[in-house]
Amino acid sequence: MNRTDDPAGATLDAALPRNGRSTQHFAALPHGEVAAAIATVRNSDAWPGTKAAFEFLVLTACRSGEVRLAEWREVDLGSGIWTIPAGRSKTRCKHKVPLAPRALAVLDEARKLSHGKGLIFSSAAGKPLSDATISKLVREQGIQAVPNGFRSSFRDWCGETGQPREVAEACLAHAVKSKVEAAYA
Repeated sequence: MNRTDDPAGATLDAALPRNGRSTQHFAALPHGEVAAAIATVRNSDAWPGTKAAFEFLVLTACRSGEVRLAEWREVDLGSGIWTIPAGRSKTRCKHKVPLAPRALAVLDEARKLSHGKGLIFSSAAGKPLSDATISKLVREQGIQAVPNGFRSSFRDWCGETGQPREVAEACLAHAVKSKVEAAYA
């Protein structure tokens, strides 16, 4: 007979000290409201490169820094793959992102601004977007989320539509905690 309870749970909780850190979740939208947020941003008067960066961030479920510093040389338009180098990834592992047709269309729009060289999403002055640029855009449009919160919206969509947990976590470039599982991944 297998046990369904955790006999050590309460004992361990009482015996181990708290680390004093609390988890703070990023403000996120329910996934059903994400399309409206994208439309709101698209219709704003913001710099076209910032609007494109925001939409690309949402469509790829990537982190702001990965998107803001993305370079054309990282994208293989033929195969529809964006490869984020290990040095710019939070997990310090190269991350390949398959690009949906709309993400490729956003890149096509961005190419008109950057001429397909250097940064994909730059400021009007041709410099990297600051880490506050996309956050400010979202806030100014009255969207009740932060850029990183759209990763949570994506994860919720995955869970609610029956996408395999492993696929969702791989899309988010989350590190695999189990050494055995990581070896096979």
